[in-house]
Amino acid sequence: MNSTAKNVAQHFQLLLFDLDDTLWPSRPVLENAEYKTYAWLEQHAPRLTAKFSLSEMFKHRVELFRQQTIAEHRVSEMRQTAYRLLAESAGYSETEAALIAQSAFDYFFELRQQVACYDDVEQNLRALHGNIILGALSNGNADLARIPIGKYFSFAIAAEELPHGKPHPSAFHAALQEAGKVAGIDIERNKVVHIGDDLDRDIAGARGAGLRAIWLDRKGEASAAPLEISDAPAVDGCHARIRSLDALADALAKLRPENG
Repeated sequence: MNSTAKNVAQHFQLLLFDLDDTLWPSRPVLENAEYKTYAWLEQHAPRLTAKFSLSEMFKHRVELFRQQTIAEHRVSEMRQTAYRLLAESAGYSETEAALIAQSAFDYFFELRQQVACYDDVEQNLRALHGNIILGALSNGNADLARIPIGKYFSFAIAAEELPHGKPHPSAFHAALQEAGKVAGIDIERNKVVHIGDDLDRDIAGARGAGLRAIWLDRKGEASAAPLEISDAPAVDGCHARIRSLDALADALAKLRPENG
């Protein structure tokens, strides 16, 4: 794929990737982090776990999120606030609850980075690395600096660092500005491709920001073609749909800017 990657780099300036459920499955790592953080709370905040089971904590967190004015994409702040309010509800003082919330979040956050990438990820990132700028834009709080494949990326933006998350155009424009700093030149929107799994946040969001979008449809029907370009009726508004990153280079070759 190296020669193909070099060819692609002649036509594009930036490949922008979503993270959760694009480069790794999010559910296993989040469930593991939830269970282990609850066990941590059993040791360090027993009044909280005596009052709330793990499932009850989740339900209360959802309800607390609805009551808060915290933006949806500020996932770290929402989680830490929920831990604090639940601890206060369990009888801890404000000071104690704040300390519990910070420590519980730190414990959860470290576990949250223990991802297992899909089998097609590293080899394709390695082939692209050094030929084109690779960036990440995620509404989650994965930290690529703590994840091995982070070495292939020039930058990573967590939406909680921004005023708005995906699908807001400003989130994608922030990524273009960051890529421009890396490249030392302005990044042209028609020379950027965003790759993600979510049709709303990733695909519609990228297109609304003036970027090209490739839908990584890992859950597609087994009979679906490995690569479909935008004139195919099943592509659902993206420029291309792929089943695996193994088809990414071919998709990029067919989506060169001069091809429309």
